[in-house]
Amino acid sequence: MTGFHAPVNPKSARLDTGKVSPTVQLSAMVEPIPAPVEQTTPALRVSESTGLPANIAAALSCIFTLVGGVVFLVLERKDKFVRFYSMQSIILGTVALLVWISVEVVDFVFRHIPIIGKLLHYLLYGLNSAFSLVWIVVYTIVIVQAFRGKEWSIPYLGKLARRPTVGPPL
Repeated sequence: MTGFHAPVNPKSARLDTGKVSPTVQLSAMVEPIPAPVEQTTPALRVSESTGLPANIAAALSCIFTLVGGVVFLVLERKDKFVRFYSMQSIILGTVALLVWISVEVVDFVFRHIPIIGKLLHYLLYGLNSAFSLVWIVVYTIVIVQAFRGKEWSIPYLGKLARRPTVGPPL
């Protein structure tokens, strides 16, 4: 017999004719279909405390940075994905608020000096504009990644956000 033969036990596959049965050849080549695996991506998990899918809760906590982060951090006690994005949102909003306050205070203090105050005002305006542009890009990336259900850490700030969410729920 020519052609491909699957490795089978020849004693159990032989018929009265002494040849290998074609049904045994096919059954030996076909692998069983694996059972479907239940997916537990954040997009499919529904939170018990909020009733929202995890990716929607995480994205909402990012959209409303400080307030949304605090609300979802308090409401969500078990889902580490939502808690991580809530904490990261709080840190991102706090950094933006602190930068804005510090720029305004420095500008207010040095505004009354005739030449240096004007130069410092324009320098601070340029730095604040660059920071705002970077903040908007990071803010957008965080929201998109949360909606997609993927955990994305902001460089440097993600480590801070991960620390409180690793331990047991509050």
